Amino acid sequence: MTAAAVCAAAFISAPAGDVEWIQVILGALAAGLIAAGGNVHNDVLDMEVDRINRPDRPLPRGLVSKKEASNFAVILFAGGILIGYALGLVPSVITLAAALTLMVYNHKLKMTPLAGNIAVSLLTGLAFVFGGVLTGNVKGALIPAGFSLFFHFSREMVKDIQDCEGDKVRSGATFAQKYGSRTAALTAADSMGILLIMVPLPYFAHLYDFKYLMVSSLGVELPLLWAIYTIMKREVSNLGTISKILKIGMVMGLISLIAGRGCGPFCRASGLYWRRLRRGDGNCWRKWGLPLK
Repeated sequence: MTAAAVCAAAFISAPAGDVEWIQVILGALAAGLIAAGGNVHNDVLDMEVDRINRPDRPLPRGLVSKKEASNFAVILFAGGILIGYALGLVPSVITLAAALTLMVYNHKLKMTPLAGNIAVSLLTGLAFVFGGVLTGNVKGALIPAGFSLFFHFSREMVKDIQDCEGDKVRSGATFAQKYGSRTAALTAADSMGILLIMVPLPYFAHLYDFKYLMVSSLGVELPLLWAIYTIMKREVSNLGTISKILKIGMVMGLISLIAGRGCGPFCRASGLYWRRLRRGDGNCWRKWGLPLK
């Protein structure tokens, strides 16, 4: 998912035909390796918790030893950081910062109310910013990064409620443990509500075309409405479904952004094309197959 986010952000933010796909694919690989390293490292630290919450995972089942998993996490982190270093200064800083943040999160922030949820959400948004960095247009990746942040924050709150029982064996407390499941549910609903308002704004700001509005309305807005309604009804049995719906919503959000990117001054918000558009240069509009205004 992280690697796909980097590729999608690169496609969305870059002017048509200007994506250096070798660099983007390497960046996506680096991001994917670091995300995988974070997941494995988290599984190592959470082995006892997963015996309660997720006993079907390889470590609780004894299919992989703790040492083997730890060594694999180191290899994954190192691979991602090395690829980032090969891509240049800014990518190397981002990959190193992401790896360090994941390790700090797994060790400490995960059981720190709100701080841990925010850290994970920011990291998911960073994957999209990374895609923008690889194409030289960070501005073009800010909308998907913002959407991702709120999607993941909502999902993190839902997961906190789901994992309350297993999290009791850890030191510290999650947001749901400290403030209660009801408060966590309301916080998740608030986050989804903000996202619900944010999603159509790029269309009305003329940053994306009608295809974006159509796909996002059906694939993002409707699932969000259902998730908000369900979580407000305190239907605890549906928490797993809400988490899956939010994940599907993220994918549909990406599809809507890709489908609607042709409206385009946003994806060319920096550089020659944006300057020419502001001057009203008709030739620039024709080059991109857009109607004259």
